[in-house]
This record gives sequence, structure tokens and C-alpha cells, in this order.
Amino acid sequence: MACGVSSRLVTLTAECDERRLARVTSRGSLGYAPAALAIPARASQPATARPARPRIIGGMTDKLDALRAMLPGARVITDPEVMDSYRRDQTPVVTPGAPACVVIAHTTADVAATLAWAQEHKVAVVPRGGGTSLAGGATATDGCVVLSTARMADPVEVDAGNEIAVAQAGVLNADLDRAAEAHGLMYAPDPSSWEISTIGGNLATNAGGLRCVKYGVTREATLGLEVVLADGRVMRTGRRTVKGVAGYDITSLFVGSEGTLGVITSATLRLRPRPSAPPTTLAASFPSFGAAARAVTAILRARLGGWPRTTAPFKLGGWGPVVNIVGLIYGGAMLINFAWPRAASNPKPNQTVIGGVQQLDFHIGFLNNIPILWTVFVVIAAIGAIYYLAVGRTKEFAPVTVPADEPVPASD
Repeated sequence: MACGVSSRLVTLTAECDERRLARVTSRGSLGYAPAALAIPARASQPATARPARPRIIGGMTDKLDALRAMLPGARVITDPEVMDSYRRDQTPVVTPGAPACVVIAHTTADVAATLAWAQEHKVAVVPRGGGTSLAGGATATDGCVVLSTARMADPVEVDAGNEIAVAQAGVLNADLDRAAEAHGLMYAPDPSSWEISTIGGNLATNAGGLRCVKYGVTREATLGLEVVLADGRVMRTGRRTVKGVAGYDITSLFVGSEGTLGVITSATLRLRPRPSAPPTTLAASFPSFGAAARAVTAILRARLGGWPRTTAPFKLGGWGPVVNIVGLIYGGAMLINFAWPRAASNPKPNQTVIGGVQQLDFHIGFLNNIPILWTVFVVIAAIGAIYYLAVGRTKEFAPVTVPADEPVPASD
């Protein structure tokens, strides 16, 4: 009896696996990775390797003719030599298949028509952007349609007042940032391939970058999306405002889904004020991983790159108190110097006339007859006043201290 039950379970498991494989083959993948037009084959592949021939499914020629008729503004490629550039992204661990065709979309309507056609004919779809991903999401499967959005790159719409931008999926990350720069803004997410990766791919993979520690990854910069679902329906999510608290956060669900929920064709993105000075890169070495991690935490707490506000005086070594005292004397003397009005009709020595009112000049003993010393005194006193009144009472440089090295708890 036990053997009979065991055999039945094995048979059911095999049938479930076959059905699951059939569903995946028929529905296809909507995997989307950042990718570019005509990325050449990786150097690790033999230079003499022949392009894979497209897998011919029964009646595929007629189906592709129907697809071409549905896409008057797009380009449908079936030449194996040309399609070879679209079969893979930059991952070396996934072997690409032979697609049936490549669709170069120019509009959201092209994407919607392609997905509707694929749904009707049970053909897998692999969306593709700039081809820079290392995740393998843009790797073609046998008999699929590779859907490229790299040509969907209309000029970026920048709303400087609300600090947002609207960009199509094929716009390069670097081009979006340059468009924002013209308005004193920036697009914060900056993956390492930012010069050649597309916004659509960045969104689908939730790309990060060096600035993500401060500004967050792509999800934190995404306010709204235009997405084409697997059956060709167009869906818009999110908002065009920085604040949004109503309803489900469908936008965040699509960002990072790598195309499993739909193909992103456009996005409303949040911009940030561009720093007034170019960034500075620091290099440091640490005896252990724990020490490096604690240094990063200490730097973030100290707000390195900013000016911590404090009530302590500005530190100028041994000259600090002297300069501060001179500044106070000068400030008080100037208040007294210009506080005694005189009648303009009765000028007296050592007085000047300003706007019909005479002002008593400032004299201190022998300095009255030594212009050079007087000038030096004024310069030193002015420096002291500026440092004490404008800087000394509000800013201080404090060293960043890193705690002693200690074991770092292991993460789960």
C-alpha cells in the first residue's frame, strides 16, 4: 500500500512539473533588464560562433507577418545575424536562446500591440532596454520575441517647480541627469552603467548606485509609472506630486519586479537639488571589515561634507582668543564712532559730513597720527569681527572618531 501511494505521488509530481513548464513556455517571460541597442557579444564567447537560428514554430511566418501589420511604426527583425546582438545582456552565466524575432518599439502602442499579439499566439516575450544588466533578465529564450524599448527616448519633460521629470523607458540615465542639471537639479540614482543604461531597465531592476546611501535607490525616486500588462492593456500608477498617501502603492510593486508584472514604458521621477560643489572622492584603508563599517557610520553621524552647528568658538589655535577680543573692541568702537551727529553748518576738525550730518572721526591716542598702524589695526579688527560674529559662534570642525575594533555580529 505504501509503495502504491509513493508511486502515485511521484506520478502526480511529474505531471505537475510538465504542466508548470508548459505554462511558462506558453505565457512567456516579461523579464526586463537594463539594456542597449546592439550590444556586441561578450569576449568570452568564441569569435567564430555562428548566430543561433530562430526556432520556427508551426505557422510562425504567418504570425510574424500579422505582427508586422500591427506595428507600422516599429521594426520587426528576423535576420539571425542582427538578432544575435539582442539575445543576451552582460551576464556570463546564462546561455541565450534563439528568438523568433526582435521588435524595436518606438511608442507605448507598439509595446501594447506586441504583448497582445504574444498573448494571442502563446509566444514568450523578453523585454530589453540597454543590455547592461548582469542579472540575465534580458536573455532570450528559444522561440521568444525580444521586445526592445531602447528607441523609446523622447525628450525628457522636466517640471523644475515640482522637482519632477517624466521620461520614457529608453532614455539613458545620464541624459535624464543632464536634462535636470539645466534646472539646477539632478536625478539621484546612478548605477555604474549610468552612461549607457536606460531608465526602463533601472526601474525594472531597482538599480542603485554610489548615491543610494544618501538618496535611496530607484524605488525612492519613482513617483509614477506607465506599464503595459501581459495582455496589452496600458496601466498608469502613482502621481505627479512628491506627496502621495492615498491608495495602494502599486508603483513600488512594479519597480524591481524585473518585468514579471508588466513592461514599463514611461515613468514620473523625483529630482533633487544639485549640490553647489562637485563631489569629492576619498580613499581609505581599514584593518578589518568591522572597522570600515563603523567608520561609515561615524561619518554619516558627523555629517561629513556639511558644517555641524555648535555654540563653541571657531578654533584658530593660540590666536583665536586674540582675534575674537580685537573683533569685539572694533565692533564696539565703530558703534561709538558713528553715533554722534553734528550740525552740518559748523564743521570742526577731524569731522566729516555725511548726508548733511557731521560724524565724529575715531581717534585712539598716537594712532591718530600714524596712518599705517591705524590701517593695520582696522584690517586685523575687521578679520576678528568677521570670524567671531559670522563664523566663530556657529561653526566648528570636529574630528570623526571611530570606535575601537570589535567583533561584528553575524547577520541571519
